[in-house]
Amino acid sequence: MRTTSFWSSGVAVPAVAIVCALLGALALWFVLRRPQGATVRARVGNFLPIGGGNDGAEAPSPSRRSRLLGSLERGSWWPTFVEAVEISRNPRPPMSLVKRAAAGGMVAGLLLGLISGSVLAALAPLLLWPFVLRALVLRAARKQRDRFRDTLPGYLQDMASAIRVGRSFAGALAAVASDAEEPTRSELERAATDEALGRPLEESLEAVGRRMLCPDMDQVALVAELNRRSGSNVAEALDRVADGARERTDLRREMGALTAQAKMSSSVLTALPVVVLMGLVLLAPSYAHPLLHSTMGFVVLLFGAGLIASGWKVMKKITNIEA
Repeated sequence: MRTTSFWSSGVAVPAVAIVCALLGALALWFVLRRPQGATVRARVGNFLPIGGGNDGAEAPSPSRRSRLLGSLERGSWWPTFVEAVEISRNPRPPMSLVKRAAAGGMVAGLLLGLISGSVLAALAPLLLWPFVLRALVLRAARKQRDRFRDTLPGYLQDMASAIRVGRSFAGALAAVASDAEEPTRSELERAATDEALGRPLEESLEAVGRRMLCPDMDQVALVAELNRRSGSNVAEALDRVADGARERTDLRREMGALTAQAKMSSSVLTALPVVVLMGLVLLAPSYAHPLLHSTMGFVVLLFGAGLIASGWKVMKKITNIEA
């Protein structure tokens, strides 16, 4: 049976024209749209007591957005996802990222369905977009955490220098936070603000260590607790902590350089079957037709996907060495 390519069929030109028209209309809408006045009132209303701006009116019923947010918050993965979005310094809120990823998954599924003519290809983006979104957010958060760990030794030495010239531990922390770069600045400012509100400084520093997955902050918290109890000079202790953190950072970078080739091999071997399958669908659809339009083809694809996922997991375990 001879199967014609999608690009040589009579549906290709109208489909591409419709997609281009939709993208042009979407871009024009983003350019011409204006912020609604209700947005400003809603922001101001967040700082007012509940019911303060209603003048006795009845409280509005829960909106669709509130119900969707409530259903997501009941999931065990949602708090971790929100924290990862915050740590990654993403300017968009978590709900906006979920909506955009869902819309992107639907568009990708529609395009793959039109090109390949297979229901399986159309359903794959609809099922995989949550995992892709989670992986991208966690990757961005991991980069911020690595940057925090890499820059921490220098800031600890700055704190030790500030303590030597007469500042208190909290004062040195606030001074270093004001001149630090992101993400260190936000995390240290969070700890300084919590201490100013009455929370013990060591608890605030331990919370920063848990958020950024940095065990060195636990030692800094221990130094802060000793300083609070004894009142002695802790500049030398901070220097020791900074030296140990710098050695661990150097070791982590060396391990990353030694395992870079294995990580690249893992990425290439994982992506190669997917790229080859997409190339067959576009360039030679007759070869990919049995895989996408038969029961045995579906079984083979699922089995191959399981093998690829298992190999990627094994390679990740091999190359992921904690320093």
